[in-house]
Amino acid sequence: MSRTTPRNQGRPSGYSPKLAREILDRLASGEMLMGILRRKGMPGRASVYRWMKDRPDFRDNYARAREIGAHALAEEGLAILDASTPERAHMDNSRANYRRWLAGKLKARYGNRPAGELDGTNDGPVAASGQGRGTRFAAVRDRIEQIRKKMQEEEE
Repeated sequence: MSRTTPRNQGRPSGYSPKLAREILDRLASGEMLMGILRRKGMPGRASVYRWMKDRPDFRDNYARAREIGAHALAEEGLAILDASTPERAHMDNSRANYRRWLAGKLKARYGNRPAGELDGTNDGPVAASGQGRGTRFAAVRDRIEQIRKKMQEEEE
């Protein structure tokens, strides 16, 4: 027997460059993924995660869009504070702080970081070397000891 009525169409799950670009553009503007995916015509979260797993280009562009979105959130927080009035100062401060916190979760530059953190150059990861595990641990131990001595000198 042939079907005369069309099937109900569900959420799109197949990758399309146009759909991916729309999601990435919205992420870069500071929107959150779940808010984007709630819109009509958008895929489900599982589909987007599958795209990230299966498509290295989409995964890289997604990470870049999240970083740009973190900048957008930080700028939005600054705009909120700039437009604040004395009557709304407390609420506006809370809104701006939440955006800064969220930006910090998306990009470490905006987060609160302990003073003695071991970072590589330009706030990047510590570079891996060809050293053996024991040698790397010794280097980290030495660096921690240097930081401790510096902190003790500052306290005195």
